[in-house]
Amino acid sequence: MVTLSIRLRTSIEIDSAIEQLTNNVIKAAKLATSEIPARNNREITYPMEIRELVKKKQKKATKQMKKLKVYVPPIRKEDGSWASCDQDKDETYARYLDRASSRTISLLNLI
Repeated sequence: MVTLSIRLRTSIEIDSAIEQLTNNVIKAAKLATSEIPARNNREITYPMEIRELVKKKQKKATKQMKKLKVYVPPIRKEDGSWASCDQDKDETYARYLDRASSRTISLLNLI
């Protein structure tokens, strides 16, 4: 219950009344608020072998992400079309090296 017979003539009396009012508001709020029970820590725990498997898989995924992915652009074939898959690129490059080496050998034979 709040009493209204408080003198408010000096700054000390006003400060005291404000403090008392603040304390009364806090008490009322605590009385009006129901207590919320603390939650139990219901963290899901997995067996150690499952955790180890997950850890290994994460390391493997990280390793694959860190690998440098080299992009080789398409190369032009002799007929003017583009070799875009790895097998076509390999064959086109092998034919190029074969022609280049045979030209070099024929030039050396002329010398």
